[in-house]
Amino acid sequence: MTNVSAPGFQACPQCAARIPVDPGYASWCDSCGWNVHPRRPARSGTAFDRWYEALGRTSSGQLFERVARSTSLRPALTASRAAAWWLAALVHLSTLLFLALGLLLIFTQWPNFFLVTFGLLFTTIAWSLRPRIPKPPLGAVSRAKFPALHQLADQVARELGAPAVGEIVVDGKFNASFGQFGWRRTPTLFLGLPLLAILAPQERVALIAHELAHGVNGDPTRGMVVGGALRSLAEWQRLLRPDPSAPSSQRPRTRGTFVFLNLIGSMFAGIVMRALAVIPRAAAYTLSHLVWRDSQRAEYQADLLAASVAGTPAALGLLDKLHFDHIVPETVQRVFLSQRDQSIFDELRARAASLPARELDRIRRVAALDGSRLDVTHPPTAYRIALLRARPAAEARVQLSAEQSQQIDRELAALQPAIQRDMIDVYRRRLYY
Repeated sequence: MTNVSAPGFQACPQCAARIPVDPGYASWCDSCGWNVHPRRPARSGTAFDRWYEALGRTSSGQLFERVARSTSLRPALTASRAAAWWLAALVHLSTLLFLALGLLLIFTQWPNFFLVTFGLLFTTIAWSLRPRIPKPPLGAVSRAKFPALHQLADQVARELGAPAVGEIVVDGKFNASFGQFGWRRTPTLFLGLPLLAILAPQERVALIAHELAHGVNGDPTRGMVVGGALRSLAEWQRLLRPDPSAPSSQRPRTRGTFVFLNLIGSMFAGIVMRALAVIPRAAAYTLSHLVWRDSQRAEYQADLLAASVAGTPAALGLLDKLHFDHIVPETVQRVFLSQRDQSIFDELRARAASLPARELDRIRRVAALDGSRLDVTHPPTAYRIALLRARPAAEARVQLSAEQSQQIDRELAALQPAIQRDMIDVYRRRLYY
């Protein structure tokens, strides 16, 4: 009889199958999926939650099948897209109505103090809900000091037919993103140094290409109409939702009978405001779900565009490494506790390079579990990988030479000490506060 508890193996607590044990990594079962996602947050087991999750899996699968059969992923006018634009227009129209009503009360009812006060309130609300022009980010790296990184971004943008990158920000996040900021809508690329540290040269090209592709793939959530409406609805919720965390020292003091009246009034106001906050929240959920397919389609298109620029192998390698985020806090903790002069980024590279094949398989399964939800903008990574593999392999149109890669490494190395200090400071604050 085989001893499943022999060194190097253990019995699965759920199905008793024989599973390998790799010291330093989570043990999990291939047969029943036990402990595949040990860090998965607990979710409510209500019937609605189970239905919502099942609907997400079904919708993600149906969208993948449609995308896989499609010859073009360019945005098209659909019923849900048109409905999203109409709903977004109504949100912006409500802001204009508040402004018009406020100005009307101020200029026609002066000097009626009561009505003019309401007019000022309505104009203030309209100002708070106005479509925001995102402010330019701080900490952008200059072309003079980072010429190789900017040249790579420019080269990728030309290949994609995307707007030239105006600013590049390198920070301490395990992430990357693209946005347009200021009145001139300056294209800005955000690159996380921990993510860059573990990527191979061509995978860095794929990362930049994927993010810049968001400037040409027609994602409605990045535009001023739908994106601005979502931000306005978020501001509505912030204004209407009562703040239960306000310190007692900031609350008005009342005595005697007024304590009871103040309590009743506060409870009534809180109930009314919470009820009103349901309206923008429902509108935001509706708008997000209307553009869900477009947002996921845009991600698929960004993957294909990245593969066309950096090559399919690099795009596939990038998708795998995007889910190595769990090694970052562990590495920061190890460097902080060691009290030695270590580089977080060197440790990240070593840790990523040493991940065993079984751990990589577990990470891919986790990505498939986490992505199949309607409230997630990115499709499941398993589907994104399957789409790239289903299409003819693309050759790299932008090939990063060894000399260019080394120059980018030297430029990024100058940022490592400051970003490492920031990452350690964030860890210390979370640890002690």
